[in-house]
Amino acid sequence: MPLLDLDDVLAVIAAKSDPLSRADLRRHRQEWVRVFGRRWIEAHGGRFTNQGFDWHVFSRRVSSYVAGEDAIIRVRACVEHDRQLLVWPEEFGVGSVIEAKAGLGIEEFRKVAGLGRDLYISPPNLAWTFVTTHEGVSSLEIGPFFADASWQQDGEEM
Repeated sequence: MPLLDLDDVLAVIAAKSDPLSRADLRRHRQEWVRVFGRRWIEAHGGRFTNQGFDWHVFSRRVSSYVAGEDAIIRVRACVEHDRQLLVWPEEFGVGSVIEAKAGLGIEEFRKVAGLGRDLYISPPNLAWTFVTTHEGVSSLEIGPFFADASWQQDGEEM
């Protein structure tokens, strides 16, 4: 699988972008795990054993989420209000802070999901997250996922 060129994603959704420092990205990813992987951590004795992909908190149905077209519809609605976003691929230690383009539609998010990469999009406060996976374009059709932070705290199942 070719490496994700983050610029491909940014070209679709970003009006403006700045790189995240490695330290800021590491802190943000740790906080993402704390928010969206809380139940996984509790179920595994305080360890985050994600088998190499943080999005397994959704595919293993440990955390609450919606998937597929529902995920795309929800992220589009959230980005209307949360235009400042953090975007990072699963690997490579890179990420960007972006200002999302105004008026992004469903098609732009379908295009991002269709890239077949492990990619995370969240506002800085982690109120929600949108995750695409390399399995989303395979026969397994895993993802994309959308999760709200409040669903994790309340134990609400979607």
